[in-house]
Amino acid sequence: MRKQPFVFKACLSTHKIGVIGLGRLGHALVASLEEIQADVLVHDLVRHTHPGYTSTLDELLESASILFLTVQDDNLLQLAKDIQTYLSNMQAAKDGKIVIVCSGGFAIEKLDFLKKYHCEVAKMHPLQTFSDREFTPFPRRTPFAIQASAEVTPLLTELIQRLHGKVLSLSRNQWFQYHLAAVVAANFLPLFIRKGMELMEPITRDAELSAEWLRPLINQTVKQALNAENDLPYSGPASRGDREVIQAHTEWLKERNREFSTIYEVCSREILKNVLNS
Repeated sequence: MRKQPFVFKACLSTHKIGVIGLGRLGHALVASLEEIQADVLVHDLVRHTHPGYTSTLDELLESASILFLTVQDDNLLQLAKDIQTYLSNMQAAKDGKIVIVCSGGFAIEKLDFLKKYHCEVAKMHPLQTFSDREFTPFPRRTPFAIQASAEVTPLLTELIQRLHGKVLSLSRNQWFQYHLAAVVAANFLPLFIRKGMELMEPITRDAELSAEWLRPLINQTVKQALNAENDLPYSGPASRGDREVIQAHTEWLKERNREFSTIYEVCSREILKNVLNS
């Protein structure tokens, strides 16, 4: 018979937490959990020097009650099947696990088969990006989107609060648009910044100097864009309706990078439309 659901404070003090996958997110999660003195085990296919490292998945599953899956999306389903195999082979009846997926784009309903083994399946996604594989905790006030049952939601909420984060509880149907919003807002920005640096480099003859020249402009642009009260955070020829300059830029780019000239043209049209409709 299944025992009572885990009580969160008891989880930290009496239960081990397993983190499976030591990529950039896994490193940050482990550092954050250790900062609040959680008892953490880690497992990765690549051997690691972390003191909580276990060389086999079974060793981690034997001890950990709460599992954070921080592997790439393509590997999540197979990892869940490996967990299923372990649980199905247990000799004695035990509590299941709380399995927490840390991906923004993976539908946890694909792992419903784990519920047969008394597992709770939930989702906790930090709305943050990580540049290095270092044991550096999440920045304070990091937003975390969660999807969980009524039993597990208080657990995740308390955890995020102890990590000094912010909680955004999502329904199953809200995840697609949430993830799309994150991709549109952040994933393409580095592409445009690097393209600007590339265009500047023949003038400065130095990549770092190009970044230094563009940094104030980029910082101010991001600041304006994040000001929700500013309906028109745009600058440049499209914001002024200067179609002649837009055409000249487009033609110049077309001779050198036809695909990017199309992107430039589409983005300019979108800004023009927003300005005209304001």
